[in-house]
Amino acid sequence: MPTSWLIDSNVLVYAFFHRTEEAGGEDSEKRLRIDSRQVLGLAAQNGFSGALAQQNLLEFLAIVTSPKRVASPVDLREALRACQAYLSFCALVTPKPGTYLTFEALTKERGATRERLFDLYLAATAIDNDISQICTWNIKHFRRLAGLSAATPSEVLKHLDKELTQLPHLEGRNCGISTG
Repeated sequence: MPTSWLIDSNVLVYAFFHRTEEAGGEDSEKRLRIDSRQVLGLAAQNGFSGALAQQNLLEFLAIVTSPKRVASPVDLREALRACQAYLSFCALVTPKPGTYLTFEALTKERGATRERLFDLYLAATAIDNDISQICTWNIKHFRRLAGLSAATPSEVLKHLDKELTQLPHLEGRNCGISTG
């Protein structure tokens, strides 16, 4: 079984707000949206094994429905449909009974600040579910954690590209996640 990648909330959010007309033009977040969408597209097409922590889905819902956090918030029903779409091709992982103890060990190892506690709990959930790779735009949040490596969606795409070009069923990487 291929190694799973835990897909972080920020990747879900950028993929969700991807615009299909983004072929031209530039803005500071365009590459984030396009690469996030491609990573999820590859997971949907079985290009790699993607996983979502329960925590990621809750964070995604909180972000995309909040007018304080995004310019164009959506209603909860639409956000829940997106979660269902993501779960149609990504495994759901949940904390185990001992995940809090793993989290405590990580906070001692890392000397964590309160701003990074949720990231460490996510890391503990990944570790307890035997996932050693996290796909995130915030790789610095997961640096120097024993048993984990983090890569941006752009790095994941480069890493997988060599393998994927040998698989003819994975030619167009964009996934059509439709919530409507």
